[in-house]
Amino acid sequence: MIDARPYERKPKTTETVSDENGEAVTEFYTTKEIIEKFRVSNSWVFALGKAHNIPKVYHRGKTLWSKAHCDRVFTAKPEPPKEYDWISYSEVRAEYNLTHDQLHNYVKYHGLRRKKVGKYTYVLRSEIDAILRPPTR
Repeated sequence: MIDARPYERKPKTTETVSDENGEAVTEFYTTKEIIEKFRVSNSWVFALGKAHNIPKVYHRGKTLWSKAHCDRVFTAKPEPPKEYDWISYSEVRAEYNLTHDQLHNYVKYHGLRRKKVGKYTYVLRSEIDAILRPPTR
């Protein structure tokens, strides 16, 4: 069997990947390096990679991500809203004369950001105002 098909060493594949400008990407991070450097989860790496079209290469079972693209995407974190930007459900219901179900449907339908602290749920004041305030002329 070995005489019929002798072992042939295959040359290493030189996979090249290019970014959106057509330039070749030569420096890469592994997924583990991204997780440690930017303190994000494994799923977040893949979610942002897909959302921002970060060039990637698979090498020996590992995913390698473009260094330049990762540095740009993962360091540009949006500033979190301040504490006074949040308004509780009960305050919104009193201000706009809504039921709990109506408010919940607005939040769900429009995809508003919300956070839960203890038993209270808060939404961003700017987002709920943009939806519920009457238009000005």
